[in-house]
Amino acid sequence: MKKLIKRLKLEKTVTTNKDADRYDRESEGRNHAYICGKGVAKKWINNASYQDIKDVLHHRNVNREPNRFRSMRNIYFKSIDKVCPEEAQKFQWTYNDSFMAGWQEGVNIIWESIKGEVEK
Repeated sequence: MKKLIKRLKLEKTVTTNKDADRYDRESEGRNHAYICGKGVAKKWINNASYQDIKDVLHHRNVNREPNRFRSMRNIYFKSIDKVCPEEAQKFQWTYNDSFMAGWQEGVNIIWESIKGEVEK
């Protein structure tokens, strides 16, 4: 009986370690996608029209913004695909949510830094 318990504990430890390694790899992938999304934002914003940028910007109304961004996500992704096809294809099927969150955050940060110059 002790041998059985010892074997089961060993199997559980191995399984737990495999799950932890998988979680770490997935976390790194999501972080990489987020960072790439922020980098693509700079390329995208240089090629986007003023109206495109205004459509993407974070609205102050928290209830409206997530729903609007979610419904426009496909359109935004297609416009990113035109400017940066390699990055868009890389994250089209995996870590898309992290990539798009990083991209939106990057656009917001860049806009805040250049807003004064553009609106003069």
